Parts: sequence; C-alpha cells; structure tokens
Amino acid sequence: MTTPSAPAHPLTFTDARLRPPLPRRSGRARSHVVLEPLTPLADSGAAPVGYLARPPREFAGAGEELAWIRWTVTALGVLAPGAFLAASINGETLVSAQAQETLGGFGRHLMPILEPARVGRRLEELGKARVTARNLGMPCAIGGQRVRSAAGFDALVVEPARAAATIAMGGCPLLIATRLDTQADLDWARRQGANLIGGRAIAEPLRVAPVDVSRLQR
Repeated sequence: MTTPSAPAHPLTFTDARLRPPLPRRSGRARSHVVLEPLTPLADSGAAPVGYLARPPREFAGAGEELAWIRWTVTALGVLAPGAFLAASINGETLVSAQAQETLGGFGRHLMPILEPARVGRRLEELGKARVTARNLGMPCAIGGQRVRSAAGFDALVVEPARAAATIAMGGCPLLIATRLDTQADLDWARRQGANLIGGRAIAEPLRVAPVDVSRLQR
C-alpha cells in the first residue's frame, strides 16, 4: 500500500509561532509527528481514509495543544488531501475560548478523541466537549482505557491491549481499531466488527517532520 511521504527537502518554519510544540532533545528539535494510517477493514489495501495522531507529550496548556492540532491537520491536508485526522484532545481544551478560532473551519477533516468519564465535573466537561465538536462540524470519538460504551459518539477508537472485554456501540456507527501489529490483532478487530483499522500489520506509520506547509502548497 502506498502512503504519502514528506518532501525530500523539508523546509523549516520561519515563524516560531507556527512551529508545532514538540519535544526537544539536546537543545535541538528532534521533531516529528507519527501518523497511523487508517484503512477500511473490508479493503485493507486501499488508500488510507484517515490518520491517527497521538500527542508527543503532555502539553503545557490549551494554546500549546491547539497549536499542535492545527499544524498537524494542516500538514496532513498537504500530504494526504481528503483524509481526516483523528487525534486525542483534552476536553477542557476543546471547550476553551481559543478552540473556536483555532479549529473552526476544519470540520470533518478533524475527529477529536475524548477520554471517557463517569461522574462529576469530568462527565459534565465531556458532554460540553462533544457538543462543541459537533457545533464545529466535527465527528467526535471516544477512546481510552477499557471504554465499555460508545453511546452518543460518532466513533469508538480501541486497541487490543486497552479494550474492554465487551464493547457496547449503543448506536455509534464507527469502530476504529488501532495498533494492530499481528495477525492475531487483525483477527481480534474482525471479531469486534471494526470499520477502520490501523497498525503495523496494515501499514507502517507516516513520520512527518515540521515543514512550511504554506510553501508546499505553493
């Protein structure tokens, strides 16, 4: 399967404000975003319809997290036009005043993945984040450790090592199985009824270095 790759001679950002906030090592940015291709289970050899990105580290605040999301969606739009990005986003970040300005316009190109919550303030925040995502025109997924129900969400993101013993979709239309590295993992995804799949058993992840996407578009 062919996946898009970064340009042979990537250009660095000239404006520090546009650089994605990624980990630094020895004073220099060893920066890249790892994107896991997501393909239909029915045709795992097809071109990816989406990519899953995991944050490189914990972010210092909403502004830093939103900057990383914005850059990653924009870069993916250059490298794989039409594909969507599924990425974990903190619920508090998604309901922040900055989210509307930063993420508005991405629509179905971005699928936020929210962590589950059962009671209290976190449950209230989860509900607000889901409403915010939909108001921005985004499908909203739930994922994390031992998620048992996806009711009320547009997608459930699971992986073999962290999945609950039983999964109740509750009307959720899309099951995304990730980190499928072996044939046994693939068999597990089929038994769960996954719609989209990703992992090394399907395709190697795409590593994207920071590039000046505005110049690439030109």
